[in-house]
Amino acid sequence: MKNFINKIIQNFINFFTKERLIGILLFCCLTCIVVMFNLLLPSILKPVDLTKYSLNSYTLSFFNPYKYITFIQYGVSIVFIALFSACSFWLYKKNLIEKIKIRTICVPFFVLFTIFSIFVNTEKVSKIIALIFIFILLLFSCFDIDINNRVCSKVKKTSNIIFSIFSLAVIVQFFFIFYPFIFEKIKILNEFFDIPEITLIKTSAGGTLEIDNINFINKNHIMGYHNKYDLRNPNVKDNIPCFSVNDKVGFLRNIKIQSYDKDIMNINNNLDFANDSYYFNRNNQICLIGQVNDKDIENITQNRDDIQTLKNIQKKIHYDFLQQINDRKISKFFILENPVLYKIEKDFTKNNAHEIHWQILNRYYIHHQNHLIAPINEIMTGKDINTIFFQYGKFNALIISKILEKIGGFDFTKYMQVTYSFYYMYFAAFLIMVIAFFKRKDYIISWLLLTVASYNFITDEFLRIAPGTNPMRHFLDIFILMFLYLYFKKNSKIYLICTGILSLFAILNETMTGLFIVLSISAALFAKNFIFDKQRNIFEISTMLSMPILGYFVKKIGESGVDYATEYFHLGLLGFPTSKTAVILILLLVSAGYFVILKQFVNKENQNNNLIYFDTVCLFYVQALLFYYMWGSDFHHLLVYYPIFGFVLLLFLYNSVLKTKYPKIHTAIISCIVVYALIFYVQSLIVYFPNIHKFNKIFKTHKTYEWTLPHTNFISTMNPIYFEDSIKLIQKYSKDNGIYIVSKYDSFLPVISGKHSNMPFFEVSNFLTSSKEIEMNIDKIKLNKPKYIFVDKDIDRGYEQDIIFNEYEFKYLFYESMWRYQRLTLMKKIFDAVRKNYTPIESSYLLTVWKRKDL
Repeated sequence: MKNFINKIIQNFINFFTKERLIGILLFCCLTCIVVMFNLLLPSILKPVDLTKYSLNSYTLSFFNPYKYITFIQYGVSIVFIALFSACSFWLYKKNLIEKIKIRTICVPFFVLFTIFSIFVNTEKVSKIIALIFIFILLLFSCFDIDINNRVCSKVKKTSNIIFSIFSLAVIVQFFFIFYPFIFEKIKILNEFFDIPEITLIKTSAGGTLEIDNINFINKNHIMGYHNKYDLRNPNVKDNIPCFSVNDKVGFLRNIKIQSYDKDIMNINNNLDFANDSYYFNRNNQICLIGQVNDKDIENITQNRDDIQTLKNIQKKIHYDFLQQINDRKISKFFILENPVLYKIEKDFTKNNAHEIHWQILNRYYIHHQNHLIAPINEIMTGKDINTIFFQYGKFNALIISKILEKIGGFDFTKYMQVTYSFYYMYFAAFLIMVIAFFKRKDYIISWLLLTVASYNFITDEFLRIAPGTNPMRHFLDIFILMFLYLYFKKNSKIYLICTGILSLFAILNETMTGLFIVLSISAALFAKNFIFDKQRNIFEISTMLSMPILGYFVKKIGESGVDYATEYFHLGLLGFPTSKTAVILILLLVSAGYFVILKQFVNKENQNNNLIYFDTVCLFYVQALLFYYMWGSDFHHLLVYYPIFGFVLLLFLYNSVLKTKYPKIHTAIISCIVVYALIFYVQSLIVYFPNIHKFNKIFKTHKTYEWTLPHTNFISTMNPIYFEDSIKLIQKYSKDNGIYIVSKYDSFLPVISGKHSNMPFFEVSNFLTSSKEIEMNIDKIKLNKPKYIFVDKDIDRGYEQDIIFNEYEFKYLFYESMWRYQRLTLMKKIFDAVRKNYTPIESSYLLTVWKRKDL
């Protein structure tokens, strides 16, 4: 034992040579620079100045004024790492990197990657189990294990069978993820809060009870004291309590302002927000949704009459009526005396929780998919292409619109079949490339598990609603990488020409990812010709210079004629705060990638030199794609590109010197990856199947309807009867394909009517970020003076009654419902600004047609 310990100590001393210590010192210096930069940057750079944007209050719920600093931190850190790597290569390539033991570098970085991935994906028990597996594999990799030939042959034969069965099972499971989207009629929830629906509840006698949602909610006060709006009975009172005070403005100003408003905007006179209650003005009275709490009373500094009035209203409403409702819902006496009613209420809440959640958020399938459906519909209905907003790429929308025209025109099921077929095509192309690259079962199964698991973790719900997860956005990157690989392998110019052409098409397809891959290729060619190789390749240098220039002009061709989102994305709207831990771990992984690349360059005499540059392109591309995650800072944004990340990780391992120089370590690492991928996949199944079960259950617990209206063709819990007369109304009064519509249904009604909206935004209420957007809509109507405007029939009702009281079953939706109320109220401002020029002439369930008076 003593000799063993002495040997370890001697090896440790021998390891730290002079050159190695200098390299470690440089690495520490870089680390210090990066850390200091990240610590100092937030104090140097100030948050976004909101005063010049006049942002509407509801946007503050998802606003991050420090978001742009995250981009800068990540970008500059990547530059530091790249520069340090290049300097290390030039200064110490012979003495430092050649002598570093791979085991002490690659394995720790892989473990860090594993810890990070498992940490953000799984529960505590799973983390522990995964880490134990990895530890055991690494431990066993340190020992020699002799197995006789007979055992080896049996193990090999068994592993081939297991690989084939397991791979087939994973591929079949992937196939069935997207089967409902492509081979079945699409299902759409009722995501409109005001549209009535029927809930089906099983009775103890084995029958089915049909419950009208709105009537049941109002009768049993499911959402509070007030009544939910019923479009079938629009004259029913909302039942919102109101009272008078002597100094209304003073009263409201002294209510405690909600913290995010106060902290970010320093607002001290906002009349809309309060801590746990919501107050608003109506007919010179103060009206409230929710409870009146003691903190609010303490914050009122007006005269005694005001305080007494508030106390009286608190006693009359909260302590008497509302408390009785609470007591009735939770008391054992009520449960014992009314077991049937209690069970019905409980089942009703459970069966409707998912739909009501998305109805209040107002951003489910129709909202998200409309970012792609709207431009496709606008192309197909003849709108000027220069006035269309293409969030997911102009080329995408044009191609899909042409395909839909060929197969009979737009409807939701055809749209899903066309767009979601890209998942199958992309997966098949990628799998072929993985098999061609690696030709090894352990690598193939690792990529397969990681890829399919990533789609499972995205969940059926977000795959269903989010066009951003669709690989059609970056569909060409697989083929670009294939041609680039063939160029570096065979050194044939035709392959680089194909790479350049496809890269330019990728920019047309989707600007962000297209530019990412163009810049990655150019950066790799620069490194090849000006850093690592002594000889200059004129053709490669010409390609390196021309691709970004041509890419810039192609970007201009592919840009939307209008862009009203990018500015706010850069400001931090829709971006969650980025985890500092995630950024640090990502930078560590990127550093590990640079190390592997440098190691390959040092040992390049033992392999095909040019293939190192293919790895370099992949590394640059991964770094660029990580900006997408930095922007969204949601794990789903990381999972979207997980197939690429997994491929690059395996590629670096495959092309490293581990296979030839350190086969035991290579086997240990790829075994760890297989085990991790398997755990990751099993965890993803636990997430995926309950999610899809929850969605399908909605169509069993609600009355469903087959939509056969033109451009629909889907199954829904929405009754089409509430939309049919609105479609007829639109078609009756709109001779052109473009209509002017101010409605909370503007993301849906124009599409199913075969029309498009002429308003500045295809979904007005969700783009009223600031006063600028409100004025844009008003100016559009005033300038063009349309003969008819289609307006919500209930535009003049009080949207306050849509706010959910913050004490009952759906109390977590209180603030979301409040922000929804604000968006709809802002939309009402648009019509109020032009109302005097129009008069109502005809109405449907949902819309009223207003005709211009001077015609």
